[in-house]
Amino acid sequence: MPIDVSIIIPVYKNANSLSRCLDSILSQDFKGTYEAILCVDDSGDGSLQIAENYANRYPDKIVLHHPDHRMGLSIARQEGFDLARGEYIYACDADDELKENALRVLVDTIRKYDADLVNCSFYTAKGSKEHAHVYPFRLPTRVFNAEKAISCFMMDATFRAFLWTKLFKASLLKCYPRIVLTKKGVMFEDLAFVSALLANCKKVVNIPTPLYYYYQDNPDSEASKPRSDRARWHLSVFASVRLYFDRLGNPRLVKAFRKRKFRIRLSLLFDLKMDKKNGLGKEGKKECLAALKAVTAKESLDANNPYFADYVRGVIVEKDDSSVSK
Repeated sequence: MPIDVSIIIPVYKNANSLSRCLDSILSQDFKGTYEAILCVDDSGDGSLQIAENYANRYPDKIVLHHPDHRMGLSIARQEGFDLARGEYIYACDADDELKENALRVLVDTIRKYDADLVNCSFYTAKGSKEHAHVYPFRLPTRVFNAEKAISCFMMDATFRAFLWTKLFKASLLKCYPRIVLTKKGVMFEDLAFVSALLANCKKVVNIPTPLYYYYQDNPDSEASKPRSDRARWHLSVFASVRLYFDRLGNPRLVKAFRKRKFRIRLSLLFDLKMDKKNGLGKEGKKECLAALKAVTAKESLDANNPYFADYVRGVIVEKDDSSVSK
């Protein structure tokens, strides 16, 4: 039977936080119907057993998806989307939690404005939520079309890239072409996925209400691991977004993307600084900045650019293909 909201939760090495996350979902004051789909990669730390326990105790709310193959974050989310029955989709990380009124406020807002997607603010927390801080800078509720939403989104200030601040219509997942992320180990995947969602929206609402607790103390998260390829991943994701906008043939979306090239460069300079600490040399920085010029140029982007070709290959899917998430 169709339901109101499907919550997609990838699970990997989350034994210390999964119960907190699921308890916050089960404690929602939302009066509609919803399901939490747990897409579990068994890490041997007890996460699978916790997920099984909740699925057995709350079969009307918790759905367990535990395939034989390894997924990784991007594929786990994609397989969760494939299983979802909800009119609306929400994605949550297993080491975070929702405020008790999150689903109610998000669903009420998206229905009030007859929007395709609603974005909210969030809290940042370490250890506990008692001293959490509201983030990002908040503005009054605003309504955008796709072009204005992309422009604001690319600024990465009031409208952040995180997927877990967004509730969206499940019908957006059926828009083609679309971006399907199937590569393991990718960083910044939310940026590409959300960009594709926004490109297919007629109406987007941004509300200042913080509804999500983002915990920044998970030692197993990709963001916390020392690595020297942050900038390359980040620019590759930006490249996939630019290629997607080129493929759509919407010059207004390309213009909105290019308009924020200074902000994109600023993000990459930060990444390059982090990469330098972990061994990236001058030549690596030079290659990244040269590729950046191609990504933000007026001309359509060449998908065969050697700097990011391996990443963008297969990211844009032109038609329905049930095998893309496998």
